[in-house]
Amino acid sequence: MDRKTYLLILAPLLIALDLYAITWIFEWLSKASNAFVLLGIIGFSGLLLINYLLFKFTLAFLKS
Repeated sequence: MDRKTYLLILAPLLIALDLYAITWIFEWLSKASNAFVLLGIIGFSGLLLINYLLFKFTLAFLKS
């Protein structure tokens, strides 16, 4: 398989995993106390950072 085929298979799986993680974080935040809300916000920020890095890696991977 070439790189683009590999990414076309992997990208939907990563998107589904991200959506599940975001849903889980918001569900957890709705039940949490204030101290855990802060941890959830930090976790959500980390998830956004991971998504950004995956996006940059994917673009670099496709350009090479």
